[in-house]
Amino acid sequence: ANFKCSGLVKIRASIVDCFPTNARERGLQRSKLWHEWLLRRLESVFHSVKLPNQPEIADLGAGGCVVSACLSKMGASVTCVDTWNEYRQDVTCGGGLIYGCAKELLSSVNKMGLSIVQHDLANRPWPLPENHFDAITFFDVIEHISLGRDVYGAVGEIKRICKPGGVVFVTTPNTAMLRNRLKALFGMSVYPDLDRWLRESPYAGHAREFTFNELRC
Repeated sequence: ANFKCSGLVKIRASIVDCFPTNARERGLQRSKLWHEWLLRRLESVFHSVKLPNQPEIADLGAGGCVVSACLSKMGASVTCVDTWNEYRQDVTCGGGLIYGCAKELLSSVNKMGLSIVQHDLANRPWPLPENHFDAITFFDVIEHISLGRDVYGAVGEIKRICKPGGVVFVTTPNTAMLRNRLKALFGMSVYPDLDRWLRESPYAGHAREFTFNELRC
C-alpha cells in the first residue's frame, strides 16, 4: 500500500501543542504559514509518487521538527538530523531573541517517536545508512552552506543515503524573487541583515541564495 498523508495540515496545530513553551515561543507558532505551505506541498508530492505504507524519511536540518512530527503521526518512520545549536539557552540572534532549550525540545521529539541524530551536516560522511531512505527533506538548508565543495558534498551524501527511485524534497529562497527585484530597483540590499552579518561569529545566515535555474543544475 502507498503512504497516505492526507490531512497533514490539519494535524499541525495539535503537533505544535505537544512541544514545550520555549520551543513554541522560539518560532513554531510564528512559522505556521511556512509549515502549512510545506505540508501542502508534501501532500501533493507524496500522492503523486509510490512510497511504502510506512516509509523511511530523513529530515535533514530538521530544526523544530514540526513537519517531521506530522509525517510521523501519519505513520512514517522519521529520522531528524540537526545540531540544534540554535536551541542552546545562551544563544541570541537577530534582535536579541533567546532561543529555546534543546534538551526540552528533543525530549518532546523523542516522545513523538522520532529518531534523533545530532550531527553537523558540514561534516561528512553523515552517520546515516546507505540506500536507506524512501524520502528525504532538505528544507531551507542549502543556502546556509558556505562553500561550493560542501554543497556538492551534501548532494553526494543525499544520493548515498537515498534508496534508488527515492524522493528528495528541497526548498530554498529564490534570490530572483519579485521582492528582491523590487528591493534592488529601489536601491535596497537583497542580502541578509547587515548588523547580524557583522555581529555573528560564526555567521549562521544565508551564505548563498540560488535562482531556480541554478538549483536545477
